[in-house]
Amino acid sequence: MVDNESEECIFCSIASESLASHKIAENQDAIAVLEINPISRGHVIVIPKKHLTLSKDIPREISDISQKISENMMKGLSPKDIIVAKTSLFGHDAINLVPVYNEESINSKRHHASEEELDEVQKILTESGSKAKKSEKEKLPDVKESRIEKINPKTSWLPKRIP
Repeated sequence: MVDNESEECIFCSIASESLASHKIAENQDAIAVLEINPISRGHVIVIPKKHLTLSKDIPREISDISQKISENMMKGLSPKDIIVAKTSLFGHDAINLVPVYNEESINSKRHHASEEELDEVQKILTESGSKAKKSEKEKLPDVKESRIEKINPKTSWLPKRIP
């Protein structure tokens, strides 16, 4: 519980990077980090940088980062689905992105993730995003049309075809 007005809530501490986390992505309005007590492998929390309560309509900047991470999860972790759910601590809302592999739900049991597991998932999710960016930038050069030359029967020799 936050007793002192000058103390930051846990989400504000993560957003300001005064508390260590496994960052996946960041934009001007939000930071996405791995949950240290995840429901499933790859559980990410998208935290608005400002201490706020989200309405039914999630701001576009927060929605954009959530969408990008969800795409990276699908590519890198191959879950069946991804649960998107709002959570709130100390009046600061955040978005949970929970990969579904079996029958996980937002109320499923959580486990403590090891540093090795968090490092591995962080690498997968950040590489999935960078690979997608590279593949968009790397385009194949235009293939020039090849000229097809007709075979001249007077100058070319071909063996007879035997039926």
